[in-house]
Amino acid sequence: MSSEPVQIDELIARFVPSIPARIWVKNAAGAYVYVNQRLVEDFGIAREQWLGASDEQLFPDLARAYRRNDLEVISTGQPLQTTDLVARRGRQEFAFVLRFPLDLAEQRHVAALAIDLTTEVSGLIELQRVQDQRYQAERLRALGELASGVAHDLSNSLNAAMLRLDAVRRKADPKLHADVDAVIRSLTTAAERVKGVRNFVRAGRDDQRSTIDLAGLVKQAIEMVEVVMKPPTLFGGRIRIECALPDPLPPVSAIATELQHVIANLLLNARDAMPEGGTISITAKVTDRIELSVADEGAGIAEENIDRVFSPFFTTKPTGSGLGLSMAKDVMTRIGGEISVRNRPEGGAEFKLRFVRSDS
Repeated sequence: MSSEPVQIDELIARFVPSIPARIWVKNAAGAYVYVNQRLVEDFGIAREQWLGASDEQLFPDLARAYRRNDLEVISTGQPLQTTDLVARRGRQEFAFVLRFPLDLAEQRHVAALAIDLTTEVSGLIELQRVQDQRYQAERLRALGELASGVAHDLSNSLNAAMLRLDAVRRKADPKLHADVDAVIRSLTTAAERVKGVRNFVRAGRDDQRSTIDLAGLVKQAIEMVEVVMKPPTLFGGRIRIECALPDPLPPVSAIATELQHVIANLLLNARDAMPEGGTISITAKVTDRIELSVADEGAGIAEENIDRVFSPFFTTKPTGSGLGLSMAKDVMTRIGGEISVRNRPEGGAEFKLRFVRSDS
């Protein structure tokens, strides 16, 4: 089978403009000598204004960083990959930039190709913000539980001490009554302050539940973590999320933001359990209750850790806080539900969230 020979000049002439990225070339002095149509359109700057201009003229606030990267390519003769801050039409954006040396007319130039990453970076920043908020909320919850427990025990001890002192007062010399009464008053004041601590801890946990569309909430949780699911895993695999929920799925009673974070955290844990890639399956079963399942194809959980995964600060991750699953258990308990985990016979772990139906 024969074919027409490829005309390299024509191929390049068609190929370069079709690349879905911003492309430019600068000379050693930092002046633009070539810009593609994508760059012209994205920044709304005419080609004539680009050619011969420098970054000091076009992007004065970012020019120093751009020039430093260009000079590194010129001096080393090696490509350079960076994530650059970009000022475009009054807003800041991010771009992945590949700079590489290009020798033209016996002079070294810097050619560059940039891909807009604003959506991806913004998604990662938002996800990190949500995770930080969740981490802080769980730490406060754990500290609140500790404070509540200490206050409860201290309250019991103070009450016991006051009862013993009252018994002592009845048997003591009347001359000692005033001193005993003073001690009892001090203990009563302390008991009231302890009670105030318990009330304060409980005040932040008032029931703010509402009727939630669980299917819609699952979709929102998937969208929340989608940006970190798309890139390849550490070993180059891909993560797929398969969601198959009954239609309709009855509503549940919960605090929407808390439950969304629980589901998002389960998805992120499932991703981390599959460094070579795999499928996360989300399913549900409806009986007198609603059971939502999040399953992965990873290595599963070591049997000695199964009973510990919901304990505060327990984690097997080098950088984990050990609070995500503890928070999930707390959220589910407060709405009258449950969370459990098991290792699947076919491999991987499966977390189940059980809810009380709001329509029953």
